[in-house]
Amino acid sequence: MNLCDGSDPPAVFPNCSCSFSDQILYTGGLRVSATVTIEDQTITDTLTLRNCSGIKDNSPNSSYTKCVQCVSPGCHWSSSSKCCDWTHGHGPQLHTQKPEILSLKPNKVSFHGRNNVLLRGRNLESVTKIRIQGDLECISKESPVFDRSSDTLRFHIPPSGTKGTVKVCVVTPDDRCHGNSFITYSSQPSCTGIQPTVSWSSGGRKIHLQGRNLELVESVTVFPSNKVMKTQYNTSSGMSAV
Repeated sequence: MNLCDGSDPPAVFPNCSCSFSDQILYTGGLRVSATVTIEDQTITDTLTLRNCSGIKDNSPNSSYTKCVQCVSPGCHWSSSSKCCDWTHGHGPQLHTQKPEILSLKPNKVSFHGRNNVLLRGRNLESVTKIRIQGDLECISKESPVFDRSSDTLRFHIPPSGTKGTVKVCVVTPDDRCHGNSFITYSSQPSCTGIQPTVSWSSGGRKIHLQGRNLELVESVTVFPSNKVMKTQYNTSSGMSAV
């Protein structure tokens, strides 16, 4: 099906256009394939056409997110009415820098997942979620971003049924994934020893734990008081808790 209605002037390099009715656009967007031919070269790309007036976000403090979702597909954002609408005439060229991933901390977790992971990078303002893809997994996992700035993001790593290394990228409102980092899922931590085994009734004594994969531990809880202890991991001596 050809969407163009034939009302546009003939294409003259480097400009071309395609007009069609907005009635065929769904709220969630219409997936189309665009082909451009220049002499003997043909370029084909797949993109999602959004219904500008249908872009809505009713969550609290959603103005910034809605603005990004609006301008990314080429729609017009009104800063006064906080609404998204169609661009009238020839819209300005939007130049945005692609997000980059510089580091993940931690990048090794147990197969139970990990909370509050810190991602450092560049141009992260427009990132909406994190995509995690294993080599043998047909369906990727996605985790929302709950804290962001231009150079840091925080998110939760979901659990995995298997051990291994997975790829991580950041997703923008146009559903493109940027960056290429890795997370390793390992076996869960295990404790093989504790020194000393006696403490004071008032508490406050430093306890050393030995075991495997202790760097994956987020916290230590003492029963029956259910007190969460502060922990510190050292590659040579293991973990200490107070």
